[in-house]
Amino acid sequence: HTGVAANVKYLFPAELTWDLLGRVLTIPEHNPCSVEVLRWRLLQEFLQNAALHQTSLGHYLQSDQDDSAWQLAQQVASVFDGYLFFRPDWIRTWEKQTTTENWQEKLWQLVIGDQQLEHWVNLQSRFITELANSPTEKLPPRIIFFSIPALSPAYIELIAKVAERIDIHFFMMNPSIHYWGDIESNKRRMRYK
Repeated sequence: HTGVAANVKYLFPAELTWDLLGRVLTIPEHNPCSVEVLRWRLLQEFLQNAALHQTSLGHYLQSDQDDSAWQLAQQVASVFDGYLFFRPDWIRTWEKQTTTENWQEKLWQLVIGDQQLEHWVNLQSRFITELANSPTEKLPPRIIFFSIPALSPAYIELIAKVAERIDIHFFMMNPSIHYWGDIESNKRRMRYK
């Protein structure tokens, strides 16, 4: 109203999600399954139990190659983070299994499942259930997304539920009102024929 913007939080989608979850649920201050934390948990698992993972990951877990274990932990943490948002069905299945031969499933169970860490998949369903009974004042007055290239179906489901209670706006970098897939040169169209 006055031309001044103040007290604005700039969050990435994962940070925003954790913030929203914390407004409705009782959760830890920091996400115990964030990539930054999970890579350390994985590194600890790799260094302490290298023999257990030797069959599937042995070439990364040689005793003289701690840097390889660190790089592997970083990569697996990123993959697991992607699974949380894009393959929640796998995570749910992995947490129900008691025995497995799949090395990723076994690693998930050892590092996250056995420790019963709070993670996005479990928290999202609790959030959606409890959001209906939560006062609107707990939520931010509005959420604005700027130039988000893609959101997982799980994010969209959560944002849709929040949008029933508060204003949510998406601003996309698109200099055209037309769908970009329909804007093609004649030369390119001829190639498809």
